[in-house]
Amino acid sequence: DEFTVMLTNVTDEIHASLIAKDILARLAQSYILKGHEVYSSASIGITMSPADGCDVNTLLKNADMAMYEAKDQGRNTFRFFTSEMTDRASQFLEVDKDMRMALSQNELEVHFQPIYTMRDNKLLGVEALLRWQHPQRGLVLPSDFISVAEETGLIEEIGMWVMRRACSEAREWLKYNPDPEFYLAVNVSMRQFKGGFDKAQLQRLLHETGFPADRLLLEITETVLMDDDARTSEVLTEFRDMGVRLAVDDFGTGYSALSYLRKFPVSTLKIDRSFICDINLSSSHRNLVEAIIAMAHGLDLKTIAEGVENAEQAELLKELNCDMVQG
Repeated sequence: DEFTVMLTNVTDEIHASLIAKDILARLAQSYILKGHEVYSSASIGITMSPADGCDVNTLLKNADMAMYEAKDQGRNTFRFFTSEMTDRASQFLEVDKDMRMALSQNELEVHFQPIYTMRDNKLLGVEALLRWQHPQRGLVLPSDFISVAEETGLIEEIGMWVMRRACSEAREWLKYNPDPEFYLAVNVSMRQFKGGFDKAQLQRLLHETGFPADRLLLEITETVLMDDDARTSEVLTEFRDMGVRLAVDDFGTGYSALSYLRKFPVSTLKIDRSFICDINLSSSHRNLVEAIIAMAHGLDLKTIAEGVENAEQAELLKELNCDMVQG
C-alpha cells in the first residue's frame, strides 16, 4: 500500500505541494467496490533533491520519515522532510484556500487610485487596485496574495472579477464626468493571457457592464511582451483595434528593451514607484526617470509616474516633462 512518485523538473517546494494536493484530492474521490461506495485517503512524504540528498536510499528514507510525520499529523495530508519547507507550503495552501473563500464570500474589494495630468493638474483617470478585506487579518494588500494566485491559476478568475467590478462602477462615473479623455486602468497578468484572455472575453465583459472600450486602459507587464508569443501579439493588436489602450506597467524593473515598445501597440509607459519615492533625494533615480521620459516621448508614448505622494515629487516630475502622475 505504498507508492513512490518521482517528479522531475520541479521548480520548488510550492510546485511539489500543488502536485501532492492534487494527488490527495484524486485519491479522496469515492469508488464502487462490490456494490459499496468506498472512500480512501493518503499520507504523503516529500523530499527534495539535491537539498535533502542525492542518492536513492537517502531520498527514500527522507520521504518515508516525512510520510510518517504526515500520518502523525492526522493523515490525508503531506509533509516535507524539512520543517521549514512544510511550513512555507502550508502557508501557501492556507492563503489559496482563504482566497477561494474570499471570492465566494465577497471579501474582495476594488479601490481606485487617481491619475492626474501634470500640465493642468486635471483628474484624467483612475487605476483599479485589488484589496482583500479578510475577516480575521483585516485589509490584506496584493503583495501578500497575488503571487499565490498566480501560482495556482486563481488569478484568472480574480482578474476577471476585478475587471468586471471596476468597469461596472466606472460606468456610473461616466454619467457625471463627460470628459472624453477620462479612462479606467486595469491590470492584466501574464497568467491571464496564458489562460486564454482574448478579444472575445473582453467584448463579453464590456457588453455586460456597458463600459466603452475606448475608455479602458489595460496595464500589462514587460514579461508579457518579452514572452515573444505570436498569440499575445495578435490579441494585443485586436484590443487596440477595439479602441482599448495599452500601457506597460512597472517600466524599468524588468527587461526594459526598446524593441518590444516598437513591436507592440502600447501607448503609455508607467514608471515604477521604486524610482519615484527617492527621486528628490537620488540624482541617479532622477537621471533614470528623465531618460525614460525622453525615450518614451521619442517613441510617441505617454508617461505616468507611479507612487507620487508629495508636492516636491510632483513638481520635479513636472520639470522632467512627465505627462501624468498617480498616487
